[in-house]
Amino acid sequence: LAVQRQRGRQRTAALDEELLRKTRRLEETVASLQQTNLELDSFIYAASHDLRAPLLSMAGMADLAKLALASNDLGELEGYLDRIHRSIRRLDQVVVDILQTNRARRMDRTLEPTNLAALLTEVVDSLGAMDAAHAVDINAHCNSTKKLPVERRRIRQILHNLISNGMKYRDMDREDSFVDARVDVVGDELHIRVANNGIRIPDGLRERIFEMFFRASNQSFGSGLGLYLAHQHAVAMGGTARLVDHPDETV
Repeated sequence: LAVQRQRGRQRTAALDEELLRKTRRLEETVASLQQTNLELDSFIYAASHDLRAPLLSMAGMADLAKLALASNDLGELEGYLDRIHRSIRRLDQVVVDILQTNRARRMDRTLEPTNLAALLTEVVDSLGAMDAAHAVDINAHCNSTKKLPVERRRIRQILHNLISNGMKYRDMDREDSFVDARVDVVGDELHIRVANNGIRIPDGLRERIFEMFFRASNQSFGSGLGLYLAHQHAVAMGGTARLVDHPDETV
């Protein structure tokens, strides 16, 4: 009888432990779903605003262009068409960034043999068509030319977003604008460092730069998803992203 009671207590303890584990997993799942819902609400609100803004701008410019055309003012007409074109580019960038956000959530962890130095050069070359390319010196360095098994697509997106962000938010009053990009293999870690001497980020906003749709300046027509995506990709690979502000540069 004593043995049976002991076995009964053991079974009860085992069931209690299993119930506790399942309860914890359920709580974690619920918390994850609640966070996902919050992010989705924020995403829909911000995306709808960023999509409507250039559309409304184009509608207004189109009306003004009609008036300029009716009065045969070709100079004004050209100006309105240029502004419509800029709004189209902004809208296209928002759509591209939204698509990239969706891909980042679904992207598998696939390791590919990658020459990181060649990848860095590829990214820098791809940014040569940006408006700011002629005004910014890009210095790129990688301490490894070996092919290493890394998540190539994520790393390429991180490099692209960080470097292009440094180019977009250059200091318009400077003639020596630069972006320094370094990729260093340190043991089994990969360190990516991108610095520029662009516009400063106000103290109260530095903690928010990796938030979805956040922009610290209106200087660029970016969507505010670039740094968010870079951070998400870093986290997905077990890393992190952070901002360091020095007197002469932002990293």
